[in-house]
Amino acid sequence: MNSHDDISNKSRALFEHSVATLDVATANRLRLMRRDTLSQKTPSRLRTFLIPISASLAIALGIALFLPQFQTSQAITEQDTVYISTEDDADADMLTWLADAPVNTSFNTKGSL
Repeated sequence: MNSHDDISNKSRALFEHSVATLDVATANRLRLMRRDTLSQKTPSRLRTFLIPISASLAIALGIALFLPQFQTSQAITEQDTVYISTEDDADADMLTWLADAPVNTSFNTKGSL
């Protein structure tokens, strides 16, 4: 911990030396900049929170507008159900026909599945 104190003391001494050796023009310029900065009006608390609040409201509005569209596009309607059941019936009819269809097994198929 003593080594940190030495560094602090050396840096403080270097800072004091640099302040003491500033030329007049630089010191005046720094003083004027400090005075301008201190005279500026500080932003209000409302203004600092205005951007995050407005962004949150915009996102909420976007979700409120587009969420119902996504939900209705994913819902299966009664017409879709009728179409799906018709496809299933057609597949069932085809499978029934294939089960009843005659199969020719008269040719020789040794060695094959």
